[in-house]
Amino acid sequence: MYMARVKGVTLVLGETDLKGERLNYNAELENSLRGVAENGTVLKRENVQIGGNPAINARIKVKEKGKDSFVQFVVVFANEEQFQLQARSGNEKALDSPDIQHFVNSFKLVHATPSAPVGKPAAGKY
Repeated sequence: MYMARVKGVTLVLGETDLKGERLNYNAELENSLRGVAENGTVLKRENVQIGGNPAINARIKVKEKGKDSFVQFVVVFANEEQFQLQARSGNEKALDSPDIQHFVNSFKLVHATPSAPVGKPAAGKY
């Protein structure tokens, strides 16, 4: 996991190796979103693709230490790995700043092959 703090926003990039797992990509994307939004509310969400891979891009309002916090959350599967990108701030407008949106939207998968279609396990893994 990699973290940085820029202009009052905490940026997080995490990766989970899922090699050898039998996955339902749609369910795993939903589980990831639920995990981040466990103590909050999904304000906006889009099903997207990044490099031909299923992904979710969502804005979530959560309670952290009794205070409202906002998360721009992107999760994607590629090459039997899950990548999560988060921008977190107590100020929702900070997440809309050009620098933060550039960071969130600049996420690219290099050398990725598209995962199996959403909702189906990848072929040839059994």
